[in-house]
Amino acid sequence: VRKVLYLVGKDPSQLSPSLIQTSSPHQETSVVLVQEAVVSSRFPAARVYALSEDVLSRNMTPSFPTVSYQDVLRMILEADAVVAL
Repeated sequence: VRKVLYLVGKDPSQLSPSLIQTSSPHQETSVVLVQEAVVSSRFPAARVYALSEDVLSRNMTPSFPTVSYQDVLRMILEADAVVAL
């Protein structure tokens, strides 16, 4: 199974849904929302996380599970491909 990680820093509503390939039998897709993207309440992917430091800096309640910088680094190292949007 190929692991693809998307790092999204822009408002996801401004991105074309076709930019993020969702999971298939041969691909596991994860998305980490960072910077301004953490304010998103919806995202068309199965595994979506928000960077905890960006959530805390905006004093908000996240819509997705949070991950730390250390978690994101681990996810990057374990991914077969990383796409920054």
